[in-house]
Amino acid sequence: MSASVSSFNTSQQFNFTEAPLDYTELSGPRVSIPLIKVAAKNPLNYLGMVLTNPGGPGSSGINQIAQSGETFQSIVGANYDIISFDPRGVGFASPMLDCSIPTSTSKRRRSIQIQGPHLNSSIYEDYFVEYTELGNICNSEAGGIGDIGPHMTTADNVRDMITIVDAFAQTTDGRRVEDASLLNFWGFSYGSYLGETFASMFPERVGRFVLDGVIDPEDYTSGLTLKNILHMDDVFALFFVYCNMAGPDGCPYYTGRTALDIYERFEASFWKLTPEHAISQGWKNATLMQSTLTTVKTDIWQFNYSPIKSFPYTSTLGLGLEQIVGSFTAESVAEVVAKIAAQQAETTTVTIENFSQPALSSAIWCSDVGGITYNSTLEELEPWLQTLQNQSVIAGELWSFIGIGCATWPILGERRYLGKFGGETQNPILFVSNTFDPVTPIEDSRKMINYFKDAQLLTIDGIGVGVVQIFPYFVFVSIFLTYASFIHTSQATNNSCASTKIGAYFQSGALPGESNFCELEAGPFGVVIPGGLERIQSGNELQSIKERMNRLRR
Repeated sequence: MSASVSSFNTSQQFNFTEAPLDYTELSGPRVSIPLIKVAAKNPLNYLGMVLTNPGGPGSSGINQIAQSGETFQSIVGANYDIISFDPRGVGFASPMLDCSIPTSTSKRRRSIQIQGPHLNSSIYEDYFVEYTELGNICNSEAGGIGDIGPHMTTADNVRDMITIVDAFAQTTDGRRVEDASLLNFWGFSYGSYLGETFASMFPERVGRFVLDGVIDPEDYTSGLTLKNILHMDDVFALFFVYCNMAGPDGCPYYTGRTALDIYERFEASFWKLTPEHAISQGWKNATLMQSTLTTVKTDIWQFNYSPIKSFPYTSTLGLGLEQIVGSFTAESVAEVVAKIAAQQAETTTVTIENFSQPALSSAIWCSDVGGITYNSTLEELEPWLQTLQNQSVIAGELWSFIGIGCATWPILGERRYLGKFGGETQNPILFVSNTFDPVTPIEDSRKMINYFKDAQLLTIDGIGVGVVQIFPYFVFVSIFLTYASFIHTSQATNNSCASTKIGAYFQSGALPGESNFCELEAGPFGVVIPGGLERIQSGNELQSIKERMNRLRR
C-alpha cells in the first residue's frame, strides 16, 4: 500500500531506516522500518531520543506519535527527541503483512441459539473456521522463505530497535549525547513485553526505560495469557460509583439513588439479551441478540481502557441498551451505535490511517509463543476458554478470541527469544502500573521488578491503562468485531504526580524511591473519590456490585 503522511503535524518528521529481514543473513533481503520524530525544542542539555512503542501487538507507533508526540515530550522533557516506529510488517513498514479473508466470508454468520448474557459457544466455532482460513491465506501469501511472516517476532523488533539506536548514534545529534549506544524507551502494554525482551537480550544497552502497563512475559509466551483481564470487571464496577458521584449533570445514566441502583438498572437491560425475552416478545430476529451482545461487551471493554475519556460513552451505551431492548430491531441497534460514534467524534482531533487487520496480532504474538497451541482443537482449548469466562463477564469471551488465532496460525517465527527474562541492566528500569488496569494488572509489575536489578515500581491509584490520556491510536479488527484498542497504562489516568516522576526519571535517571505511590486524582466525570480507590474497594456497596457481576459469569 502507499503510505500517506498528509495528516501528520508539520512539526513531526517522517523517515525510514533499513534493516535485514533476517539478522543471521545480513546480505539478504531488507525491510524498511518507518520512523516518526518530534524534534527536541530545547537544544540546551540535549539528552538524545526516547523511543516509544504503543502496544498491540501490532499497533502503529507512527500513529501514536502523530497524535500524541507533543504530549509525551511535555512529560519526558523538551530536550528529548520523541521517536517511534511501526514494527516490521505493520502500518507504513515495508513489506507490510497484508492478508485477509474475503469480505463475503468474514460477513458469514450462522443462525445462533442465544443463551443468556453470554455469547453462544457456536461463535467460537465460527471464529475457529474463519481464523483457520485466515491463517492459510496468510501462510500462502507471506509465510514462505524471504517473506515477512516468519520475521515478525518481538526478538526481530528488538534487533530493529538496536538498528535504530545505532543509526541515531551516527548522526550529528547522536554525537552530542554522552552515550548514544543506550536506548531510552517508553513502552506501553505489549510495549512493556518488547522492553522486557530488549532488556533481557541486551541489558548493557538499557538507558532510561519506562515499562508502563506491564505484561508478565512468562504468561505471554505461554500462549494462554491467563492473567490479563483479572481487573476488567473491577474497572467496570467503578463506572457505577463514578456515575453516582457525578450526578445527573455529569452522568445521564444516574438514577438519583445509589451506585448499586445504577448497576441494577444496567443489569435489568443486560439480562434481556436472552432467548426467553425475545420469544416472549415475539421477535422474529432473535439472532440479532448475538451481534448486539457482542457489541455491548466490546464497547464496555474498550471504554474500560480509558475511563476518564470513555465512561461518558458507557453512560450513553447504558441508555442506548434500554432503547434497544425496548424495541429490538437492527435499526435501534444502529441508532445507538451511531450516537456513540458521534460522541466519540466530538473528542477526536487527529485523523490517522487505519492499518488494522486480525493477522497483525497473530503474526507477532503467535510467532513469539512458537506454535504452542497451533493445531489445538476447540475441545482441547475448552479449559482455557472456561478459565477466561470465569474471570470476566465483560471480556472473558472476547479475550479468548485473540488466543484462538494462535491455534490456527501456521507461520512460526524463525528468530524468537528463548532465553530467561531479567538481568542486570546498565540502568535500572522504572515499571509503572495503575491500581486497577483492565488488561495489564499491577500484579505483573510487582512480579517483574524482581527480575531486573534495582528496578522499581511506580504505582498510580487510578483506573484504566496508562498515565497520559490520549485518543485511541489503534483499531484491532477481528473476524467479527471492530473495536478500538483504547489506552490503558499510565496514559489513562492523566495523573500529574506520575507524569512528574516519569519526567524526573527521564531527565536524571532518578527513581522515585520511597515516594513511589501517586494518589488518586480527578477521574471520570471530573469526580474525585475521597480516600482513594482502596477505601472505595472495601466499601459494602461496591462489593455488592462486584458480587452481582460475579453471578453473571459462567
